[in-house]
Amino acid sequence: MEHWIINNIIMIFIAFFLDLLLADPRWLPHPVVGMGKLAAYIDARLNHNHNDFKKALVSGIIALIVYLLAVSLICLIILSVTYAYNEILYVFTGSILIYFSLALKSLLKAATKILKPLSRGNIALAQKKVAEIVGRDTEHMNEEEIIRATVESVAENFIDGFFAPIFWALLGGPGAAIIYRAINTLDSMWGYKNSRYLYFGRWAARLDDVVNWLPARLGGLGLLITGGILGFNLKQSFIIWLRDAHKHPSPNSGHPEAVIAGLLGVQLGGLNYYHGQPQWRATLGDKKKKFELRDIINTQKIVFTAGLLTITFIGFLGIALVLKLGVN
Repeated sequence: MEHWIINNIIMIFIAFFLDLLLADPRWLPHPVVGMGKLAAYIDARLNHNHNDFKKALVSGIIALIVYLLAVSLICLIILSVTYAYNEILYVFTGSILIYFSLALKSLLKAATKILKPLSRGNIALAQKKVAEIVGRDTEHMNEEEIIRATVESVAENFIDGFFAPIFWALLGGPGAAIIYRAINTLDSMWGYKNSRYLYFGRWAARLDDVVNWLPARLGGLGLLITGGILGFNLKQSFIIWLRDAHKHPSPNSGHPEAVIAGLLGVQLGGLNYYHGQPQWRATLGDKKKKFELRDIINTQKIVFTAGLLTITFIGFLGIALVLKLGVN
């Protein structure tokens, strides 16, 4: 058991540094693209009962099972073959799979692409860039709204793009990390509350909530500790985390967002527009100041440092296991 976990830790380290080095290069084929195509294929063939909620629910769970079985089978074949051939090849292949599940560097780069035009006063370009990472309407956003959307997205996606896949990779190996990414991808495609996906996509959305439940809370704790180490208001953030996290419409996203809101002394949530329609989201945090460009920089700093601390903790865990094996 210890040897298996040590292999997982080695793969996580390699994957983390690959993500820092390469991020998500366009020249490299990404499994998420394949997952998206598979999801679209299944959707086109099984999602035909939009007006009959019972049939839509049944179709949705069948589609989810088919999708997960396909992804799991591919992972199982790849990992079984490589392990049977050579353990080093297995570790290398597993590292690549975990790397494909991570998006920390890409998340930080996306925030920088928004920050740069904002710092030059180019609101129009910043609106286009923020539209790449949020689902809300961005064409009429002012500077403060763009900053808020960026901070919210970076905080929320710290869990999806880093902490949760690392968590599942540690517990279940590279296959678990890829399956987590598959579930997350499916939620982003089928998790809409519109006439097409309200019932068909409900199982996918609920499963995404389940696999993110513990990582969101542990990741929120990691952000809180990191913020305290970096000199942000730890006490204020802890109070707001406990007070406001449950207000978010997602059972998980409110945890990292509430922590970041408390650390920065800003208020997240509020009025957003989707397809031209206003939607009010409960506010997280107290509005102690207006949003400023430094809030994006500070969010990046907290998130990146939290990532480093997470990897460091996992490294110490690996050393402890190695020492234990050596003693035994």
